[in-house]
Amino acid sequence: MNWTTTATVVALCLPGIVIGLPRMLDNLMGKLPAPQGKPLPPRRVLIMASIAQSSVLVAGAAILGALLGPRVGLGALVTPALTANPGAALAAAVLGSAAFLALYYGVFRPWLDPVTLSASEGFRQDTGLTTRVLYGGVVEEVLMRWGAQSLLAWLLSLVLGAGAAAHWTAILVAGLLFAVGHIPAYLAAGCRRTTAFFTTVVVLNTLLALFYGFLYWQFGLLAAILAHAVTHLLWYPLDLRAWSATRAT
Repeated sequence: MNWTTTATVVALCLPGIVIGLPRMLDNLMGKLPAPQGKPLPPRRVLIMASIAQSSVLVAGAAILGALLGPRVGLGALVTPALTANPGAALAAAVLGSAAFLALYYGVFRPWLDPVTLSASEGFRQDTGLTTRVLYGGVVEEVLMRWGAQSLLAWLLSLVLGAGAAAHWTAILVAGLLFAVGHIPAYLAAGCRRTTAFFTTVVVLNTLLALFYGFLYWQFGLLAAILAHAVTHLLWYPLDLRAWSATRAT
């Protein structure tokens, strides 16, 4: 296992854990009910515990990706394909993100009820662009692509062989986990438990994960991180405008 790569992956996540995670927790703490009527622990305790937990998870994912990824053609920060043609990865990041936004605004957003729209868009605005890029764009990619996708691809390769079937299945399963993992925070933010809500969260996040997972497979972790960051950078001004319009009505 390449310990330098492992340490680099962990280091990439530190800004998201140290800067982004407290902001996200502050956003959620005001929305979560106290367990069984008891007061929540002090903010400092919750943040330190969350930072410690996230650090352990990131370290585990970093080790898994560095150990198992190379066995199935993964586990690279940058692949030769990215080095030879970085413009292709950037173009894919922009086009894939634009396709996601077209689906969200053209198909799924009109389907959501006003309460869910206000809660979800308000939650993302309160979380802030910095957290969305540093935590979502980096930490989530390390956990779900570098860690989970590499582990799943290796496990599936034992049955299916280290070919496209194992990779696409791993991308899909990791993508579903990625999508479902977004549900609790949105519910805590006040989204209604409707078919439209669950379908929107699962379908759109799974599609994004398929996109990020493919980029990780073909171009390396940094390409997946770039694409995830581009998604948030393009989405933020549109999200802000839509949220402002929702609040004004």
